[in-house]
Amino acid sequence: MQFKDIFELPIDRHMDGVIKPDARDHLADELKEYVFTPEIKRGLMQFCDEYNSPQRDGNGAWISGFYGSGKSHLLKMLSYLLENAPLDDGTRPLDYMKPKLKDDPALLGGLEAACERVPSESILFSAGAKADSTRRDDGSSLLFAFIKVLNERCGYFAGEQGFVAMLERDLDREGLYEEFKRRAPEVLGREWEKARSNPMFLAAKITRLYDQVTGQPEGTTANIIDHYRGVYNPTPDDFANWAREYI
Repeated sequence: MQFKDIFELPIDRHMDGVIKPDARDHLADELKEYVFTPEIKRGLMQFCDEYNSPQRDGNGAWISGFYGSGKSHLLKMLSYLLENAPLDDGTRPLDYMKPKLKDDPALLGGLEAACERVPSESILFSAGAKADSTRRDDGSSLLFAFIKVLNERCGYFAGEQGFVAMLERDLDREGLYEEFKRRAPEVLGREWEKARSNPMFLAAKITRLYDQVTGQPEGTTANIIDHYRGVYNPTPDDFANWAREYI
C-alpha cells in the first residue's frame, strides 16, 4: 500500500491553492468535497434562522476568521447554495450537500427553506479588484465597487465612468436602450459596447444619437455626456433603488 491509497479521492486531482470566488471550472468538485465543521454548522444554523425570517431594517452577514481559515471558501459555497441553480450536469448545489447533513436535519431544513422560500441570485466579486482607484481615499470606493458590479449584471457599462451606465439605465427605463444600441453603428461608426468606453471622444456623436432615439430635433441636447458626468454623484440610496429595480 502506498501513502496515496489511504485517501478516498486521488491526491493528484486538480486542487486550487486559493479559492477563487468567480471560478466555476471545478465547482462541482468543490461542492462535493466541502467539509462542514462543527463551527461552520453552528454559524450556518444562525445564518439560516436570520435569512429565513428577514427583518424590515435589513439583513446582512459578516464572516470573520483568521487568514486562511476558509472565509472565502464558505462564502462561495453559501452563495451557490442559496441560489441553488443547476450546474452543468443538472445537479443543484444543495443536492451535493444533503448527504453531508444527514446527521443535522435542522441545518438541512434551514438550507432547504432558504432555497425554496427566498429565490435569490448571487453575485460574487472581489471588492478590492472592483474598487475605483481614484476614490480609495474618500470613503466611497466600496459603494462604487458595488455599483460597478450591479451595472455589469444589468448589462450596463461597468467601468469607472459610471455616468455612462446612468445614461444607459435612463434609456432602459424609457424603453429606448435597445434602439439606442441598434442605431449606434450607423451614427457612431462602431457598436455601442465598444464606443461607450471612450464617451468623451465621441460625445458629439453620442449626443446626436441620443436626440434621434428620444425623438428630439438634432441639436436639442447640447452635450449628453457632459450632462450625465455633471449630475453623476450616486449615494447608497441610489444603489439601493437601482438594486431594487433589478430585483
